[in-house]
Formats: sequence, structure tokens, C-alpha cells
Amino acid sequence: MAIVLRNSKGTALTHVELDANFTTLQNADLDSAAVTSIAQALDNAQVIPSHINSLAGDSDVDFGSKKIYYANMWDSEGALPNASTYHGMFAHVHGTGAGYFAHGGAWVKLANNADLGTGIDSAKTIALIDSAYVQAREGTDSIGELTNVNMSGIANNKILKWDSDTAKFIVASDVSGGGGGGGLAYTDFSVSVAAAGTANLSYNDGTGVTTYTPPDLSGYLTSYTETNDLTANVTWANIPDANVPASAVSQHSSAITISASQVSSGTLDNTRVAQGNVTQHQAALTITESQISDFGSYVGQGQTIDMNGTELVLDIDGDTSLHASTDDQIDIKIGGTDVGYFNSTGLVIDNITTTDPGTPTIQSSSSIAMNVGTSVIVGQNGGAGGGFRLANLTTTQRNALSASNGEMIYNTSNNQIEIYERSAWHPMTKGSNVFNVTSSGSSDYVFNDPENHWFTSSTNDPILYLRRGETYYFEVNASGHPFQIRVSNGGSAYAEGLTGNTQAVGTVVFKVPMGAPATLYYQCTAHSGMGNTINIV
Repeated sequence: MAIVLRNSKGTALTHVELDANFTTLQNADLDSAAVTSIAQALDNAQVIPSHINSLAGDSDVDFGSKKIYYANMWDSEGALPNASTYHGMFAHVHGTGAGYFAHGGAWVKLANNADLGTGIDSAKTIALIDSAYVQAREGTDSIGELTNVNMSGIANNKILKWDSDTAKFIVASDVSGGGGGGGLAYTDFSVSVAAAGTANLSYNDGTGVTTYTPPDLSGYLTSYTETNDLTANVTWANIPDANVPASAVSQHSSAITISASQVSSGTLDNTRVAQGNVTQHQAALTITESQISDFGSYVGQGQTIDMNGTELVLDIDGDTSLHASTDDQIDIKIGGTDVGYFNSTGLVIDNITTTDPGTPTIQSSSSIAMNVGTSVIVGQNGGAGGGFRLANLTTTQRNALSASNGEMIYNTSNNQIEIYERSAWHPMTKGSNVFNVTSSGSSDYVFNDPENHWFTSSTNDPILYLRRGETYYFEVNASGHPFQIRVSNGGSAYAEGLTGNTQAVGTVVFKVPMGAPATLYYQCTAHSGMGNTINIV
């Protein structure tokens, strides 16, 4: 018996026909040929229509909470159906990898998430704002389109000024004089100097001229020349200028300088300088370089100059030289004992001792070389001193040095002594675990260490194994990628034992506590794809 079907919608099968259909199916041997025959019959009967409209007619189809699965995909944009016919339809084009919807008789391409950038300042957003499409719709681009501006009468060299009566900016003439204005021109402004009188400065706003009147100084002393050559006593009669009152003249009481050419036999005789007016010179004695050459006339070889406790200054300008013409050195003797000497190599001394408080400083614009026959010994001179201390530098300061092999510093960024050898800085003590962390774009952190203990070469986002009780230094130089140790992937920052957590350029110090969890995570706070697991052992 054959299966009974209906060829039109709305015509129901009778109970007898349904029972007969089920009986036929039960008794039939449903092999592939039978199933194919049934499917063909169903298709011929339009039980599975080619258009869903055949089921819905003119009504909407409500699928409720159910889903519709279909592959609405075309190979290229040219293969898409007519956008006017299927207005509002969504489609996927495999060739472009994008979605489209039909609107206004055309297929509109939709942007993928990757095309949108990461924020309002992204290059793609800026390009969209600058596009011709947006520029054509940005609105007002002329001041005349504003409702509070009246451009009536605008012409060359006209300006806009606020009119409170109309509550608008209106056209007006330029008071600077350009374009027919009636005000002052810039060339009208000037400064005039009047004859001396009462000091004054005035401005004429009608002409634009500033007038300066200087004070009258004709009643004041402007200059004075002393003509007395001191061959006679200075009296009031030697100062004939009536403008200088006697009360303005005082006796000269400061030091007087007499050059060597002025001092000769008879210059200071008793007729001018009484013996009682001459005292022994106790202040510093200044001798110029040209005068040193005359010492041979006064001090013979082997003789000494006794300064009686005062200071001997050799040419205060700083260009005097001491010359040993009959010896190869100039000895320095204190209290009858030789303490050092100058020779062709420089200053040679037996001992340097400081007694003043503070730290003595030896400063040089270049290197300081110490050449010794045996060893350089740092000893204790009382108190608690005697240690040898290296320069304290951060990693940034260390990297700025022009270092040579053999240089040593104390690195305060990771608290270790370091030495420069084989053209790189290396720790001298193995108490610090240092990771150098940089970045590869916005995708990976790049790890290496100074001596390649952990990484034989630079490694992207490695899994780390840290030990409890150890201290680790993450030297981060990844601008724009803050490095943070977290409780999990995307989780909050871990705090125990950490100093300086979250650094883009700086040092993160991790003293791994005994209570640290078995698993942590390091991650960029700006790019979640940069990071990996930290296993605590």
C-alpha cells in the first residue's frame, strides 16, 4: 500500500489514512531505496517547501526560543543576490572574510572587530574621522552659518564686533586704519624726547606719541680730576670745585699701592715720611712674576726667606712657576723633615692625612690611575672605618657608563656587586636572580638574564619556576607594557613579597614567601596576550 499525502496546505489527512500510512511504514522494509522513495514523495508533495513563505503565507514566523541554523555564505561580493529584492538580509562573503547587510539597494560591508582598533585614539578611528564621508557630514564649517553672526556687509579689511542690541556679531570697520578705518595707524606710534626739566613720561592718545622729559642735572657735579701730584700737602685749596663741600672730603684710610719703579733711594726720606709712621709689614706679601727674577739681587743661593709666619703669594693671577735650575726636584720640608717633593712626574709625598671633619674628595675629569709596587691596602684609622666601598649606582646609571673590562660597581636596583667583563655587566655574588624583561611589540615579553643561567637565548613569554625563600629581580624595559605579577590570568595584582609591582620601565622585586601559592601569573596590564604562568616550588 502506498503512502497517502496531500498536495495543498490546509487539507488534513483522515485518521484512517494516517493509520494506513503508519501500517505501511511498519510493514515496509525501509532500505535505502525505500527511504529515497519516501523523501522524493515528500518533496513532490511540498511537505519540505523551497521557500519558508509556503508555510507562513503572509504571516510572520515565530520560532520562540529555538534557533535557526543556516550557512548564508557567498564566495565573492559579485555573487551576492539583489540587495533591493532582499532588503535587510544578512550575508557572509568568504573571499573578503566580512559580513554584509542589504540596505538602500546596495550591500553594506560591516567592520570586523580587528578593524575597529583599541580605542578612540586608534589610527583606524582617526582615519574614519578624517574620511570624506564624515567630513561631508560634520556640520557647520563656516562662521557665517552660526546663528549669532550677521555677515551682512562683510568686505576686505572689515572685522566682526559684538552688538549687544541684536545679541550678534556684526560687521564693522577696523580701527587700526586699514581698509578705510578712521583710527590710528601703526606708523603713528612714536616716542619723543623733550628738553631737560622736571622728569615726566606722558602719552597722547590722539596722536599716539609718548613724550619723555629727562630730569635737569645741570646743577650737579658730573666729573672731577685731581691734579695734585702729592709733591705738596693736600689742602682744601687743591680742590677748587665749589660744588664739592668740605664735609664731603675724608682722609684716605685704605691700602695704598706703590709700584717697584716708584721706590728708589731717597723716595721715602724723613722729610716726607717720619720714622714713627713706618711699621713692619704683617699682611700677605704679593710678588708678581716679573719681580721674582730680581730675587737673585737680594737672596743668594743657599739662603732662605723668613716670612715670620705670614703668607707668601706668588702672582695671584695664577701663572707663576717655580723652577729648579740646578736640581731635578723641589723639596718640601716641614719641621726639618722631608715630607715630599716636586719632580718631572708631579707631586711625590709620603703621606696624606686629613684632620678636618667630612669626606676628602679627589676629583678628576678623566680616570685616576694608581700604580703601586705591591698592593693597595685599606686600613682602619681608629673608629669603625676602614672598609672599601664601591660606587652605588642604579641599573640606569650603570648602563650610562662608558665601562671597560674590570670595572666594579654596587647596583642598588638589585642589591648586588657587579663587574664589567667580556663587554657586559655580570653579578659577582650569586644571591640575586636577575631577569631582563623587554617586549616584542604588543604580543610578547622577551626574557633573558645577564649570564644565561636560565635562558640560553632570548625567550618569548616563558613559563617561570621560582623558589620560595629566593629573591628575584625583574629589570623591566618595556615602555607601554606595564609588567605585573597576578594571582591568575587576568586576575588582581599579587602583593605578598613584592616591591614595585606593575612597572613598564623599572625594577620589580619579588621575595617569594613560604606561603606563596603554587601558581601565579605575570601579565601586561594593557595587553592580556603578553604573559605566562609562574610556578612556585
